[in-house]
Amino acid sequence: MNFYKHHLGDYASHTAHLSWDEDCAYTKLLRAYYSAERALPLDDIALFRLIRADKSHQKIAIKSVLSEFFTLESDGYHNKRADEEITKYQAQASTNRRIARERIVNEPSTNRTPNQIPEPEPEPERSKPLAPSDKQPPVNGTAIAFIPLVNKTEFGVTAEYLKELETAYPAVDGPATLREIRAWCISNPRQCKTQRGVTRFLNRWFEKVQNHG
Repeated sequence: MNFYKHHLGDYASHTAHLSWDEDCAYTKLLRAYYSAERALPLDDIALFRLIRADKSHQKIAIKSVLSEFFTLESDGYHNKRADEEITKYQAQASTNRRIARERIVNEPSTNRTPNQIPEPEPEPERSKPLAPSDKQPPVNGTAIAFIPLVNKTEFGVTAEYLKELETAYPAVDGPATLREIRAWCISNPRQCKTQRGVTRFLNRWFEKVQNHG
């Protein structure tokens, strides 16, 4: 797709809480999604390279946005709204091709050459990842710490994700801060976060510790 509808009001109402980095990350992820017309890759390296994210704070913002606005499936990260728009676009494109073929077929033979009759095009396949990989995202990797969630499950923080946080916030003692966060969540179960919001919660906590010491 070279064009997609961007409703300013809808976007603003759903993203007003995002940080500057998260807003940029979300916009870039959507552009990549619509351009390829398929799910975003599972592989972190491929995903970061796709939208040219090379700084730790950019990578953290991407992870935060993925957890809130995208759904992890076997073939990659999906966005419901984007999938709906892509399906409608592909259906319209297929209809346009069919009409063009019928118009050519129905033209008088004196005005048409055999090369003008296009071959039927196959229907678009279901979304596939941009860069297939068996690697799972960090939240499903080997965790070194666990953060309680509001649904009584726990979010696993991997060494890779903790390293990204510590790189972005070098003044923060990562392991100690994770223990502090876990203790707070246990003491405040009603204020625990969802699977979609926990990475932003961690990012904001580390940022607060960095700024206030």
